[in-house]
Amino acid sequence: MWTKIVIALLSFLGSQNQNKNLKFSQDNFTSKGQEKMSARITLNFLKIDPKRLRVGPTKATKEGGGLTAPIEYLDDNGVVRPCDIQLPDGYIPFPFSSFEDKGVSWTIAFRLDPTGIWAKYKDFLEKIDEFTLDTVYERAKEFVPKTASMKGFSKEMVRALQNSCIRYNKEDPTKYPPTFTTHVQRQTQKVGDKTVVIDGQYSVTCLFKEKPNEHPVAFDIRNVSGRSTGSGVVTLRAITVVNGKFGPSFDLKKLTLTSLGGSNEYQEDPNMYNDEHVEQNFYDAEAIKMVEQFERKREEREEEELSETSKKEQEQQQQEATPKKSKKQKK
Repeated sequence: MWTKIVIALLSFLGSQNQNKNLKFSQDNFTSKGQEKMSARITLNFLKIDPKRLRVGPTKATKEGGGLTAPIEYLDDNGVVRPCDIQLPDGYIPFPFSSFEDKGVSWTIAFRLDPTGIWAKYKDFLEKIDEFTLDTVYERAKEFVPKTASMKGFSKEMVRALQNSCIRYNKEDPTKYPPTFTTHVQRQTQKVGDKTVVIDGQYSVTCLFKEKPNEHPVAFDIRNVSGRSTGSGVVTLRAITVVNGKFGPSFDLKKLTLTSLGGSNEYQEDPNMYNDEHVEQNFYDAEAIKMVEQFERKREEREEEELSETSKKEQEQQQQEATPKKSKKQKK
């Protein structure tokens, strides 16, 4: 029996040491820049230095015969890691949708307000655009080889091929605030040698949390409607080239909705159904006075009508009670 107790104790101590080692390893990144933590730490875009962005080698993609070059970030600890950016709470003007309704590229857009934190985020995006342009220009033979081989090749020629991550209204850029569009990647799985898209499933965590103190609940991103609000986490994933155009690609990794479709705010009365509660009167004093006067006049008319009816009934009863004289009596 003592042997079993000793073995159990040693097993318990061993598991505790293993947990400590696991906790230590989870607090660090690997040499390749991959986090072992279950929750990746997000970056504050106000503190991101574009000079610390690292762009990997280009790789061919299936879409538009294009290219992609992964982006990572060198953090304050000297570790290269995914560039996961936390977004502030903002306005989502459009519903969850695909490009030209083709069902291929799905997106969520945030409005870049002219003031406040989203105006600062717009400034950050402009820096990312400039960083992307500089990178593609310096490595033009990789990204845009046809343009790079042209006579009189210049940076302005490369700029003409750039897709900004800031989207303006095509008809009138000044009519509405610009937007920032993020991609929502679809989930895939391996079937033999092929990678197959799982219909209706996306690589994003979507939650709904109407009030700060509420526990968030899972929400289907396909039901996100226009005029909603929410915050999120995006990853600056790569510089991509599609159909001869290049630009930075942001993937939406998490979306926490705080309202849907511009839903109305309702002021509720917590005492509405209490017996002691006196119902609030929404009329003003003058209106109440007029209603009371009308009620009094109505009651007076009813009393007069009742009185007249009562008199007529009494007279009729008296006439019926009085005996009629016969013709002989009259003589």
